[in-house]
Amino acid sequence: MSLLRSLFAFAALFVACGTSAAQEAATLPAKEKFHLYLLVGQSNMAGRGQVEPSDQTPNPRVLMLNKDGVWVPAVDPMHWDKASAGVGLGRTFGLLAAEADPTITVGLIPCAHGGSPIDSWLPGVFYAPTKGHPWDDAMRRAKAAMEKGTLKAILWHQGEADANVKLAAAYQAKLDDLVARFRKELGADDVPFVLGQIGKFADVPWTEYQTMVDAANRGLPDRVQNAAYVSAEGLQHKGDKVHFDAAGYRELGRRYFAAYQKLAGGAKSQASGARSQEQPKESAKPKLKITPGQVIVPTDAMRRIWGELVSVDLWKRTGTFRNESNNELMSFTVMPYAELLHHAAFGDLDDYRVGERAIFRLHENDAGQWVWLTYIQDEMNFLNGHKEYYHVDAIDAEKRTFTITQANLDKSFVRTKGLLLETDAETRFWKGGEPAKFEDVQVGMPLRTKTHGAGQGARRICWEVFLDEPSLLKWQAEQKAVHSKKLAELGGPGYVDRLADGEIDLTLFQETGEIARGLMPKQTVRIVPAGDDRRASGSAVSATVTATRMQGNLGKVTLRIEESASPSGFRAGGLARIWAAK
Repeated sequence: MSLLRSLFAFAALFVACGTSAAQEAATLPAKEKFHLYLLVGQSNMAGRGQVEPSDQTPNPRVLMLNKDGVWVPAVDPMHWDKASAGVGLGRTFGLLAAEADPTITVGLIPCAHGGSPIDSWLPGVFYAPTKGHPWDDAMRRAKAAMEKGTLKAILWHQGEADANVKLAAAYQAKLDDLVARFRKELGADDVPFVLGQIGKFADVPWTEYQTMVDAANRGLPDRVQNAAYVSAEGLQHKGDKVHFDAAGYRELGRRYFAAYQKLAGGAKSQASGARSQEQPKESAKPKLKITPGQVIVPTDAMRRIWGELVSVDLWKRTGTFRNESNNELMSFTVMPYAELLHHAAFGDLDDYRVGERAIFRLHENDAGQWVWLTYIQDEMNFLNGHKEYYHVDAIDAEKRTFTITQANLDKSFVRTKGLLLETDAETRFWKGGEPAKFEDVQVGMPLRTKTHGAGQGARRICWEVFLDEPSLLKWQAEQKAVHSKKLAELGGPGYVDRLADGEIDLTLFQETGEIARGLMPKQTVRIVPAGDDRRASGSAVSATVTATRMQGNLGKVTLRIEESASPSGFRAGGLARIWAAK
């Protein structure tokens, strides 16, 4: 029986590969009605599932670009990277896309290479096992397809080949670079990027390196705009402990499509869909760019990098941090309106300690360097914002370390397992709002921490460990009080938008929300010009609020300067600080 099944599978593979190239080219619809999806990655994107007759039933509205560059009905196996190619996730995804919008035809572009590490997806790299150039081949095929259709999403499944001691630590930086290259090379800044979890099978425990790769994949939507991560929880392998079985691939295709729909805005009516297709120029978003004197965060081109703060120049508002994924030392210049999220409140550069672990959000300057910084989020703020904890799985009393799982409180969402929290002589423990000790920590406890790095890798060495919610809330209240005191003393920062005829228009930054939301027309305030370091650079003058409103998290305020005042130092595009008069 096993031999017969093998012969059938081989025959199905032979028929599919042999006939698809020989088939007549399909008739294609108008370019805006031909929706393209690029399938890239390694073998779990190519598919290794058992082919059934139903997998080879053509749908005239679901096509694939075959090996010879001809559009033919999409049937499995769609890939030809290796003789073991079989059922994958792509065809199920395509069928669902066609079903969701009866007015379009789906075009799948198979480009996966089994076994390929992420380094093989660099320009010019030849990958011997599949006798191809993964990146170059994908670009050539995608660009040819885009002459006839419209690219709607990039579907990526890869990471198994990098889950080892030599490659795992550098995976995140390479993944972020890969996404940026796909979008830049294909002119697809806003196109959804969907990636899936590597095989997570009940009978195959993950190594620490698989956990590291998964963390990089899972965190991509936090670092990159318009990206989604698809879980592989509950899926089975085909018996080789690496590849999904056919049912798993079909389910993965359904999960990929659900994730894509959310990124694309969900199901739309045929009428609204038609309008957006017919008038792409009207609906296209202008590309955002950092512009002096304006609060702009280019979310269409950014990198969110976990790193360790190395240095800060408070006067120049510049600094450096070490990228945890590859140990690269990166420089940054802080934009005046940057969100500096510290613990449970907004902070400023002087709130961060050298060595502190945080997420640094960077954007390109005109020279193509990733140096403009619009956001720092320390670890405590990240955990607080995502409502996540470090759950203690094991305690090593001798080494004074904790093995933890990062997850929400009830573990219905698990971000990462098998992390290590280290402590040392400087570590402080808190319980019930009072000092505690290492021995008070118990297996099963959900912790929050403030950690620093160690100069290399992604180590977490604790400065503060909070064993319960009262301790955490007390700490957060103290930090909020510090922020409020700073605002009261230094004033709330913002940009001067307009200065004319005794009036000043201001845009108050997000951190000034506490002041901005309390302003009322006819209220008296004081304002002072500020320098690039955001410090007051002149004399404060009195003014009266004539108009105020909130624009999202920004305050928009119009002030009339008192006639007796003689303001100087203010300029459009410059900085100012404001106080509500007591």
